[in-house]
Amino acid sequence: MLLISVALKVEAQPIIDFFKLKLIKDKRYNIYVNDEIALIVTGVGKINSAIATSYLSMLFKDQIKAYINIGIAGHKDLELGTIVLADKIEDANTKKTQFPSLLLNLDLNPDLNLDSDILTKSVITVDKSEDNYKKDFVYDMEAFGFFKAASKFTYIDLICTLKIISDNALSNFKELTEDRVKKLIDKNLDILQKLSFDLIKLSKKIAPINNELPAFLFEKFHFSEYEKHDLKKLYFKLSNLDENFSIKIEDFNKFENKKAFLTYLKSLYEKTKLGL
Repeated sequence: MLLISVALKVEAQPIIDFFKLKLIKDKRYNIYVNDEIALIVTGVGKINSAIATSYLSMLFKDQIKAYINIGIAGHKDLELGTIVLADKIEDANTKKTQFPSLLLNLDLNPDLNLDSDILTKSVITVDKSEDNYKKDFVYDMEAFGFFKAASKFTYIDLICTLKIISDNALSNFKELTEDRVKKLIDKNLDILQKLSFDLIKLSKKIAPINNELPAFLFEKFHFSEYEKHDLKKLYFKLSNLDENFSIKIEDFNKFENKKAFLTYLKSLYEKTKLGL
């Protein structure tokens, strides 16, 4: 299941029409769905985005979920209409940072459709609309809250933040109209569609892996919930890089503690990713 988080109805409407999403009854939010996609209109701001993303996640709590946050944003000199994939998200207020996975962008999945040349940039989440672009950041108001919430429910490999440049140093956000916002979203629907289908494919790959981790892993060592999550992510990534990857009990028994085992898997992933 793909969950799409959008701040404003005007941003959401082109997506709702494109994917033929239908409004469902809900007392708190406007939620639109089809068989594989659910979209929620969160309202503006990182807190609203986090709360609404968590709420939507709980509605589909029994499914493996992928996530997209899409919306307009500002940058000092990027051309209006440019679509950007976040490779780093910073909270301007707390200075905390989060690093999305770029699994879709690393050519690790040759059967996927996304253009590997899509522009990646750092996104900074601010508390109010900003037109003083001091850094080479994409400025938004939701990404940090969205990502923090979504990462509690799924693998970071299945979370993407897309921003469409709506204002820059030559075009102030105060000049934006609903019609211009809709046109900016419309212009990038093909990329959104490709990314959406790719994330849905990956989420379906992950589903059986959650049930296939060998039981002996948990008989020898006690893994915390965080460590289990980390282990599942590594298992998925390695399986994605090498379809013949498996963990054999005789190899596993060589490790004296769980830390050494997890360190080994991380090292193996980095070597496999580089083709070593």
